[in-house]
Amino acid sequence: MRTALFLYIIFIVASGYGYSQQLKGHYLGQKPPGEKPEIFAEGIISLGTHELDIAISPKGDEIFYVKSTPQYTIMQVKCVNGIWQAPAVASFSGVDNDLSPRYSVDGSKLFFSSNRPVNGKNDFNIWYIEKAGEKWGELKNIGEPVNSPFHEMGATVAANGNLYFQYFTNNGLKSDIYLSRFLNGKYQKPEKLSAGINSDNNEASPYISPDESFIMFHSDRPTGNMRMDLYISFADKKGNWGTPINLGPSINSPTKSEGGAYLTPDKKYLFFSTFEGPGKGYIYWVDGKIIEELRKMGKK
Repeated sequence: MRTALFLYIIFIVASGYGYSQQLKGHYLGQKPPGEKPEIFAEGIISLGTHELDIAISPKGDEIFYVKSTPQYTIMQVKCVNGIWQAPAVASFSGVDNDLSPRYSVDGSKLFFSSNRPVNGKNDFNIWYIEKAGEKWGELKNIGEPVNSPFHEMGATVAANGNLYFQYFTNNGLKSDIYLSRFLNGKYQKPEKLSAGINSDNNEASPYISPDESFIMFHSDRPTGNMRMDLYISFADKKGNWGTPINLGPSINSPTKSEGGAYLTPDKKYLFFSTFEGPGKGYIYWVDGKIIEELRKMGKK
């Protein structure tokens, strides 16, 4: 597997060399999408070999995403002196299965999920890495009470530090969304979100807005197509979550699974990924105004 990964890295560097000198501007210089989702950076990031879980720095000068290689590996794309470099395996990834990179709101931390060994066990835990100047520091396991003997994945962080994530119960067969409040510099015992968010089916890969006014996630609940569909729920003034709204046919397909919803820090674009079968899937983006349109729908 290490040989295959090495050859993959060589391929990425070699194929990216020619175009890296031409990629300038925000979002790799890609033409912005409209109301119809479009594949993001096709042939550069989105190769159709199951790319997912994109995250963009608040400054817009760094991108992380996940690539199936065939294990899940976090890739990094950096903008250096105004030029976007070729995608490369992140320095902290490439050996174990790593998923769901997500920046803190200020960009000083990057959270992700990994099944790298902890005390001889290989369940998924939440990890993070802090930035020191322009470089990323050492990995840290977020530890208890967030991580447990079961799987924790898909961490997303609000501006106040509150951590939302996906937790597996029933011996790993059931996935729900939990919240660990960040109080006095410490994460508190996780609490399961209300029944309005969590159903009898599976909920996964949450994205929380910085002000906690809305949350997006994917679910296989019956109101979708029984594959994974994307949903959004808006909080009222008291912080209670409203009935989740399906993002609709322009986003959710009857033949694919959608997941990894993510609103860019500038709120301009909604990103998500598709799963179209083993080893096949793309990262898409669409005009972010769909969020406000759904908010209005939720008030009716």
